[in-house]
Formats: sequence, C-alpha cells, structure tokens
Amino acid sequence: MMTDSKQKRVLIMIIAILLVANIITLFVHFMDKPGNKKEKNHSRKNYMEQYLKNEIGFTGKQMIIYDSLHNKHRKDIESAFKAMRSEKAMNFKFLSANGFQDSLIEKSGNSMALGQKEIEIAMLRHVRDVRNIATADQKIKFDTSFYKLMNREKSGQKKIKH
Repeated sequence: MMTDSKQKRVLIMIIAILLVANIITLFVHFMDKPGNKKEKNHSRKNYMEQYLKNEIGFTGKQMIIYDSLHNKHRKDIESAFKAMRSEKAMNFKFLSANGFQDSLIEKSGNSMALGQKEIEIAMLRHVRDVRNIATADQKIKFDTSFYKLMNREKSGQKKIKH
C-alpha cells in the first residue's frame, strides 16, 4: 500500500509529464505548419548564404558546393528528428505502461539524449564540411566569426529582412 507522500509524488509526476506533453503538443501544432517550417528553413539558409558570400567571400562555385551540402544535411537532419520523435513516443508509451518508474525514466532520458547527441554531431560535421569548402584565408575569417554568427542568429539580434 502506498503512503500519502508516495501517492502525492506520483500524482505530481503524472501532472508534470502531462503538462510537458501538452506544451510539446501545442508547440508541434503551432510550429509544424508547412509554411512556417519552409519559411524558417529558407530564412536560415538565406542568412547563411549571405554570411558565406559577404563575410567569408565564397565564390559562385563554392556556393554551389555549399547548396549541395546544405540540401544533404537538411535531409539527414529531418530523418534524425523524425526518428527522435518516434523514439520519444515509444518511450512515453513504455513509461506509461510501466508506471513511470524512476529507473525507466533514467533509461528513457539517456536513450533520448543519445538521439540529440547524434543531431548535434551531424550539425558540427556539417559546419566542418562547409568550412572545408573555404580557402586558407577564408577559413581564418570563418573560424573567427562563425560562433558570433550562430549566437547572433539564436538571440535574434540580426535578422534578414525579406
């Protein structure tokens, strides 16, 4: 028989999980609109293209290579995100069926973290591949400015006007 303290803890955990699930559902519902996704990807690509042309000095030939790398990376990342969403759904079903035991929550978290790790590694390899297109002089510019570009993009300080 469960004590009141354990029952309250279980109820709080269930409420927290339901709250997180609702937030994720709302986020996916509002952010996964076909128009929003394409505009965001297009804007991000334009931002990167402008950076490579204007700041780094990529030539037309280098931009063609970048475009090819970008398209391949986007396809790879999309499939990785799809796999991660599928795994999350399976984890939630498994946890639900097994009473959200702490040990299983830990295993599920570790499993999901591995998926995120793979996505981060793919992103870093993509950055490396883009850098490898650059000449020696361009690599110096890239190495001293790319992290600023990424911070600026995420903080919203510099946005591209269409």
